[in-house]
Amino acid sequence: MFLKSQQLQKLRLPDFFTIVGLSFAIFSIFLSSQHLFLFAYLSILAQYIFDILDGIVARKFGGGILGLFMDSFSDYTSIIAVVFFGFFLGATNILFILSSILFIVFAAVRLSFFTNRSLNKKTDFIGLPTVFVIFIISTVLIFNYFLSFI
Repeated sequence: MFLKSQQLQKLRLPDFFTIVGLSFAIFSIFLSSQHLFLFAYLSILAQYIFDILDGIVARKFGGGILGLFMDSFSDYTSIIAVVFFGFFLGATNILFILSSILFIVFAAVRLSFFTNRSLNKKTDFIGLPTVFVIFIISTVLIFNYFLSFI
């Protein structure tokens, strides 16, 4: 019990937004496995919104080291979620599989790079955020899925 209370004491306000976003990412994997694709997509979208909110709150009230790592973990979980989303939608061809592997690997490198930069107090950002790319990929996948019925 003591360990849990120590861990909980390290949490800051932005971390609660990260935890909610992480929960949505995990839930989207479950929803995808149940072929509840619209709800899975909405869960991915919710994770994206909470990722934006945790950044806004962290800049306003201050974030901590724990939150920095949790945010990267949440982002990485969202990457895995969108790959599962595509897989359960039926995107199982070799191009999707290879591009998913590359996306997972390069996103891990990118997230690690920016986490390290943040630890060294460098706050400049280059390129598109990973979660924005997740939002775009999941939107393309869900539109493609629904357009296939027309």
